[in-house]
Amino acid sequence: MAMQHARSLVAVAAAGCLVVVAVAQPKADKPSHSGFYRDFSAEGMVTFSRDQFKFVKDKCGSGSRGVGHKWNGEEAEEDFKIFDLTGDLSDDEVKKVLGAWQAELVKRAKASKAVLGHDPKDSIVDRPMRLLQPGFIWADTPVVPSSLRGFYCPYKDGKIEGWVDVLAIRMVRDKKSEWLVLGAVHEVAR
Repeated sequence: MAMQHARSLVAVAAAGCLVVVAVAQPKADKPSHSGFYRDFSAEGMVTFSRDQFKFVKDKCGSGSRGVGHKWNGEEAEEDFKIFDLTGDLSDDEVKKVLGAWQAELVKRAKASKAVLGHDPKDSIVDRPMRLLQPGFIWADTPVVPSSLRGFYCPYKDGKIEGWVDVLAIRMVRDKKSEWLVLGAVHEVAR
């Protein structure tokens, strides 16, 4: 009986050691996004625009979505939170939307503790966002290249680097000109 009790005690102790060892094993790190990306709401930017400007409410269609894309030669997928407005806007109205988006996106990035790599730039040629780089035809729609406007800036949140990117593009559909103002927060999970 004492021998059986000793064997049981040894078995329980061994099982306890296995449980402790199993619990102590570190979990494999899964890629994750920055706090800024996780908390960012693309639909929130659309709502912000409607609340900020009556002309957006009156004249614009809008959308928001998330999308992932794996670029040729890249190992990891780049994830995008995209928001847009489309409508018959004046140049002045486009300028107002871009200014408001820039201020709001910088405010949201800083509120989440993301550090901007530089102030937003308005250059088009060196844009990092391959998905938004326009050509003369974009989405089967002729684009007026001289109308391109926008801004971008990199951010870093912990070990994650990402981009805030916005373009305004005048497009011609059925002989009618309208603006597409499109923005995205994008990064690769690490």
